[in-house]
Amino acid sequence: MDFFQDKRKYPRIFFPGEEVALAKIIPAGEEKSFDVRLLNISEGGIGFHLKRSADIRLKVNDTLQLISIFGHPHLGAVSDLSMEVRWIMDEEYLDHVAVGCEFIGLDNHNRELLQDFVLVALSEHKQQQDSPS
Repeated sequence: MDFFQDKRKYPRIFFPGEEVALAKIIPAGEEKSFDVRLLNISEGGIGFHLKRSADIRLKVNDTLQLISIFGHPHLGAVSDLSMEVRWIMDEEYLDHVAVGCEFIGLDNHNRELLQDFVLVALSEHKQQQDSPS
């Protein structure tokens, strides 16, 4: 039996329902930004969702700029990241559209910020798993 194997290059950190991280994004060549709720983040990219009622139209291969991340204290310094839409889950019966993006040309400063965040988050998760209930 074949089991699902995550083939991602970088470990992802997921944001559970009670942990909110938001991002301000602007499509390439446009002036109007929009806010999204992050589902996950890694050194390789982000997953986010936005309300269907926001009427924002994205397509695979669209280029976006992540202006800033807010609502999460350890990600506030991450900014100005170019990214490309890799997948979209847009089911009419859902209230949200989910989008996955890959960072393009990640600079060393933001790479280090993301690596540090992931290492700390993974360490905290391991400590929680190891602590007696």
